[in-house]
Amino acid sequence: MRINQLNWLNEGNPQIFRELKGRLKPRNILIAVALSLVGQLLIFMSFARHIPTEKYQALEKYCRLQPTYQLYQREYYQVQRQISPYTQVKPKLSPEKTQELQARFKELQQLINDNCPIDQINFQQWWLDQWPRIFICLSMFAFFILLGVGAYMLIDDLAKEERRGTLNFIRLSPQSSRSVLIGKMLGVPVLLYLAALVALPFHLWAGLFASIPAGEIFSFYAVVMASCAFFYSAALLFGLSSAWLGGFQSWLGAGTILIYLMAFNYRGIDQSPFDWLNLFNPSFLLAYLLDRTGSTYLDLPFCHGLVQNLEWFYLPVGATGVGMGIFLLLNYSLWTYWVGQSLSRRFRSDQATMLSKKQSYLVTACFTLVTLGFALQPPRQWLSSQFVSNLHALLMLMGLLFICLIAALSPQRQTLQDWARYFKDLKQKGEGKINHSGWQGLIWGEKSPSVVAITINLLITATPVVCWILLCPVGSEHKMEALSSVALTVSFIILCASIFQLMLLMKTPKRALWAAGVAGSAIFLPPFILSVLSVNPGSDGGSLWLLTAFSWGAVKYASETLVFQVLLVQWTFLGLLNWQLTKQLRKAGESASKALLVGKS
Repeated sequence: MRINQLNWLNEGNPQIFRELKGRLKPRNILIAVALSLVGQLLIFMSFARHIPTEKYQALEKYCRLQPTYQLYQREYYQVQRQISPYTQVKPKLSPEKTQELQARFKELQQLINDNCPIDQINFQQWWLDQWPRIFICLSMFAFFILLGVGAYMLIDDLAKEERRGTLNFIRLSPQSSRSVLIGKMLGVPVLLYLAALVALPFHLWAGLFASIPAGEIFSFYAVVMASCAFFYSAALLFGLSSAWLGGFQSWLGAGTILIYLMAFNYRGIDQSPFDWLNLFNPSFLLAYLLDRTGSTYLDLPFCHGLVQNLEWFYLPVGATGVGMGIFLLLNYSLWTYWVGQSLSRRFRSDQATMLSKKQSYLVTACFTLVTLGFALQPPRQWLSSQFVSNLHALLMLMGLLFICLIAALSPQRQTLQDWARYFKDLKQKGEGKINHSGWQGLIWGEKSPSVVAITINLLITATPVVCWILLCPVGSEHKMEALSSVALTVSFIILCASIFQLMLLMKTPKRALWAAGVAGSAIFLPPFILSVLSVNPGSDGGSLWLLTAFSWGAVKYASETLVFQVLLVQWTFLGLLNWQLTKQLRKAGESASKALLVGKS
């Protein structure tokens, strides 16, 4: 392809033109096409080598004589039982009858080991059964390579741009962030797209020969494209936020995506909030394409269980392939939008928080709506145990969300210094009190500390969860345990947010790494130590689990008084942390004001 033919792209999106110009070399194109063709040939040959030959036995599935030989096989086992010395047959067989049966046994033994005549092998049916497997194999290889390798290429490209210093040049260009990022996502993996296009005819052919309607095949293509948009956006965001990892970041990002795809290829639907995580795996739709929603998928390289049982707010979204496809696309679209918003902010300034506080409230509301819908289940015999397990799953997902939000909303030291100086001026105008503008800044301001915003986000999440707990038709003891679990989780998350924000005020150059390390240790180190010491919930010392991030496992063994005491300890520690945070911010504001006055003089 001559690059001059793509000059029209330079006017529409210069970034795409720049990426294509650097990658669409004849040598690269030939390699991509050759690898795609070789891959297709290898997949086809891996199935074709199992085609029945003259050594194909008559008792096998695709031999037209199989019913006759199955009769021989049944007779063989009957004769075997009659002449076996371990089988007592009354009356005892005569020597002549025994000799006759032995001769027949040898004849049947030879018959059941006969090979099927070539003209009696049903090759048409054999191929009809292979095409679905070929289609699935091509599909799995395609989206694994597109998502894993594509994410690696995008993160690695950003790292190279950063090392060469061209990333800042792109940021200063008149192009919009959206234009640049779309150019990256469309241009960097262009050779992967080319390889996928070369494989498209064979894949479509395999699907049609597998009796899969063309509309369903194209719906799968739409889901794969939506998954690429989501994972590529997430990869770019990770690349922009993890420059300190150096060359390891591309391997870490791509490896995480591949591990997720492999792990959730075999996760079954269990009517819990974790079912939401299955929706990010494109293989979730393949079950509908093969119309195997009621089976265990035999020997296929994925298994999501009974996907038709998937429900969201009691709606049977998994009942049909069309409904499931639409639900997957809506899920991808929603979270691609929010990742894109964060990506645009981070691209323009590496000092900016990944989300504004207003955006974080909307993200939290969306997350709560989506995950709570999977927690709600119609009344069943095991409703109490399902309620408890779904609550625990919801709290774990909530913890993952707030780990991301704490990292996304906590501003850096310089930003906090600027805000502290501004906040000091507001307090002086308000005669020592926080006026309306000060509270507005804490709730909505992008440079203010994140603790207040995290608290509001927790209220947004906890309020509907508490309402669900109160309205759920379970016993009062389960409700009290659930409310205690929510209270302990909320309290622990606010503690982590305060620790993280306080650590970001350090003067050390690696303060972000220190903050992540300390907050991560607070989350994972105590449970690890308790597990190593074999201190389990319900055993001696098991109440210590109430102080960890996984307190819900110990709540059912604790009294209400003990839970209140733990909350009181956490709130006391939280008060001390925020007092220290306020002190550090006041000090930073005074230092910044003095430096500004010195600069003016």
